[in-house]
Amino acid sequence: MLGFAHYVRRARNVLRYLRQSAQIDIFAIIPASDYRALARVSDIIEGKLSYQRSQVTAPPEMTVGCTVEEEKNLMEIVRRGSFSVLKQTEPASLVTIYGKKYEVPPTTSYYSPVRLHILSKKKKKQIVDFRLRIEMADNFTSQTFFDVQQ
Repeated sequence: MLGFAHYVRRARNVLRYLRQSAQIDIFAIIPASDYRALARVSDIIEGKLSYQRSQVTAPPEMTVGCTVEEEKNLMEIVRRGSFSVLKQTEPASLVTIYGKKYEVPPTTSYYSPVRLHILSKKKKKQIVDFRLRIEMADNFTSQTFFDVQQ
C-alpha cells in the first residue's frame, strides 16, 4: 500500500505541473515501467534529478546519433581530450497516469565536467551512431530540466 501512496503523491505532483486532473483509481494495475517513468518526471519537476560524482557508481555510457557535421564536432571534442559540459536533449514524451497518457515537455540534461571516450561507431545512412563512455571529473554534477516555453 505504501507503494501506491508514493504513486498517488507523484501522480498529483505531475498532474499539478501539467495543469491536469485525474480521478484516483484505487483498482488500477500500475506496471513497473509506468511507475518508473512517473517517478522520473516527478523527480525532474522537484529538481531531484541531479547527481554528484559520489552518487554515480559506474562510468555512464550512452548512444548518440550524429549527422556528418555533428560527427566532426564530436570527434574534435574527443580529440582535444579536455573536460567540458555535455548537453543532452530529449524530445517531449508521454507518461501514463492511472492508465491515461499525458504529454510532458522535452528535457535538457547537463553533465559537467566530463570527458568523452568513443567505445564504438556505426554508420547508418545519414546518421552515425556513437557509443560513448563518460569520464567524470571529481567535481562532476548533473541536472535535468524541462524545456518550457514561457
